[in-house]
Amino acid sequence: MSMPTSQHPPLHYVVFDKKTGRILQRHSRFDVAKNAHVSISTEELKARFSGDPRLASRATEGDPNNVDVLEIKLDPGAAISTGDFVVDVQKRQLVPLPLLVLQAGKAALNGDGQDKTTLTIQALDTKGKAVKTLQGSVKVTTSRGKLSAPGGVVQLARGSATIELTAANETVSRVKVTASTPDGSCTGASLTLEFL
Repeated sequence: MSMPTSQHPPLHYVVFDKKTGRILQRHSRFDVAKNAHVSISTEELKARFSGDPRLASRATEGDPNNVDVLEIKLDPGAAISTGDFVVDVQKRQLVPLPLLVLQAGKAALNGDGQDKTTLTIQALDTKGKAVKTLQGSVKVTTSRGKLSAPGGVVQLARGSATIELTAANETVSRVKVTASTPDGSCTGASLTLEFL
């Protein structure tokens, strides 16, 4: 026998880093007797989660004081993927993650081991506007060629960064370059180049 489903929007909570807005964990409480998600004191949740050393270690500087909780209401059947959202700390609301955009100065390089292009990485919001407040590391990888930064790691400054790619001494029709944030603060990007 199946239970009838609740018609009220479910209450969920996200535990986030109040310095970066990065979501650390999701939480909800379902009361079987009421057949509904029930409210929990955010102070109770803050106390519980800031006291969890594993969770606190993922917050900025490993400081439990940087752990905060936000209550959100979802439409029935909706779900939150922590990889798709971040908390706007100023407005205390969920917003989609910024998108990394990766562009090359030229799409084809001479496969002579010398030709270079500058790759530009920029963080944009879902409306295509630059997120100039974003800082942090970006890891760039390439299937061929050599990147100018050690380990392909560059730092975003005002939401953008550059790195140089030198072609390998070979002809390659598909050279894949990717950019991602190790802390998951942006959606990653990729592009395909060619060494002629």
